[in-house]
Amino acid sequence: MSATWLNGAPLEAELPLPVDDRGLLLGDGIFETVAVFNGVALYLESHLTRLSQTGDALGINFDSNSVRAGITHVLKNGGLRHGVLRVTVTRGALSGPFAQAGGTPNILVTLKPRRAGALGTAVALSTSSIRRNETAPSARYKTLSYIDAIAAAREAARLGNEDALMLDSRGHVACSTICNIFVAKGRELATPSLDCGVLPGIVRRRVLDMASGIGFNVAERRIKPEELLSADSVFLTNSLRFVRPCHSIDGQRINRGGTELIFDMLSDEAQKICGCDPRAADAA
Repeated sequence: MSATWLNGAPLEAELPLPVDDRGLLLGDGIFETVAVFNGVALYLESHLTRLSQTGDALGINFDSNSVRAGITHVLKNGGLRHGVLRVTVTRGALSGPFAQAGGTPNILVTLKPRRAGALGTAVALSTSSIRRNETAPSARYKTLSYIDAIAAAREAARLGNEDALMLDSRGHVACSTICNIFVAKGRELATPSLDCGVLPGIVRRRVLDMASGIGFNVAERRIKPEELLSADSVFLTNSLRFVRPCHSIDGQRINRGGTELIFDMLSDEAQKICGCDPRAADAA
């Protein structure tokens, strides 16, 4: 089953397409994707805070109470114990120049089944020819403007890889198409700083805090691509997949060990929050 909420009301029928919506026509919108285990949205408040901050930064002023009402509805009526919650907010109707406000924002909340086997699976990367523009709002905020990431993912797939390694315009490591990236070497755990065109990921923040708490020297800094090849381990993080070890980059094998501790710490925290072991849910 699944559930959909649009602009303050549940939708039981097929979703109508607002043909003048700026999100559809221009990619002018923002979103959050949240893992749901045992009917509980993991790190929900962190996601809603980021959504609100993104809306403020981009001038998309939406009703947060409507978002919360939609989340409550889909979690209650979606018929899913484990799933993927998505909140999408667009600027509204296109009725004039780009700079025009766009009317009332459209708010769409959906709950869909999650794909089994997504947690912790290893991934092969290829370096994308598409660069991440560290000065662009689409790099710093979670917007609907994902065409660069889509093109990079398609490029990686043509090369037989699951995801792409994206660099910023200066050649520093940025991220994958949908994940933050970490590099472990000795007792240092580093991730690209936000000025490298990096989204401030929710799980990225949790990993930094957890690693610091167990004695790692955590760093948010500029990382050279060659550092990945000599690292003890490289892994990706996002809200739906937690931690994904990287086993090769551009066909060159790298050490994939050392990620189990962080993965288990995230899973244990999720179990405390949701009352369900996500590792068991993912295998179902």
